[in-house]
Amino acid sequence: PISSDAIADDVDIVMAIHPKELEDKTLFALDQFVLRGGRLIAFLDPMCLADMQNQPQQMQYMPPAASSLDPLLKAWGISFESEKVVLDRSAATEIRQGPQGAAETMPSVLSLGVEHIDRDDPAVALLNSMLMLNAGAFSGTPAEGLTKTVLISSSDDSQLLEKYMAQRRGQDLLKDFRADLSNKELAIRLTGTFKTAYPDGKPSETTDAAAEGGEDKKSDSAWLSASSKPGAVVLVADADLLYDPFCVRRSSIFGQTFVQPINQNLAFAQNMLESLSGDNALFSI
Repeated sequence: PISSDAIADDVDIVMAIHPKELEDKTLFALDQFVLRGGRLIAFLDPMCLADMQNQPQQMQYMPPAASSLDPLLKAWGISFESEKVVLDRSAATEIRQGPQGAAETMPSVLSLGVEHIDRDDPAVALLNSMLMLNAGAFSGTPAEGLTKTVLISSSDDSQLLEKYMAQRRGQDLLKDFRADLSNKELAIRLTGTFKTAYPDGKPSETTDAAAEGGEDKKSDSAWLSASSKPGAVVLVADADLLYDPFCVRRSSIFGQTFVQPINQNLAFAQNMLESLSGDNALFSI
């Protein structure tokens, strides 16, 4: 549940898809889950189009709230652009608005191929076709004890743009495009020993210091301040890549519905799950 304050011991992997506005107790639960050796896959998104589809009609053109895990990312030494999206001129995708609509080249819709995917990492080495929409970007040097692997990145013919500006037509985005000549990290993996984002313990169990004579009062419940064993986290800067309209094509024949992948987005998600379910030693191969 979205308001969980603990994650059961028999859960090995948590997949968080567009986790937005999580309560502190839930973030703490995820923090402790990772520290006890749990594996986390988080699909974050600065402007989730699938989320926009669920907004009231009058709010359809307002960017929805971004998803992020800011307290955890900060403890891990990672930053996420939650108010900007990646434009990539060399990975721009030609899309058609409606059956009779004219084709339009959109630099905010990224068609990612072999040049954007880490060919040395077994979990993604064989992928060659992915699609991301209005993706954010990760940056930062991981905290001590952690190793960062960039699984997917943009080209250096790219830029970050405020998300409210990214809703313009493709030709306007390309007209004002200014590449900053840096590759943007679109999917990363962190492995190693993590430190807690909550050094004072569970947020709800800490009382006002002033009321206790200047000292925090915590409950006696046990909590971890650092990894009890090595863990692994995969962070992806887009959640729309898992949304059916952007990864599969549906067709009906004689009353039967068939679903066919149109890219390898779902293969990527499955590969991440399978790789994280393995032994820690596999990450170093």
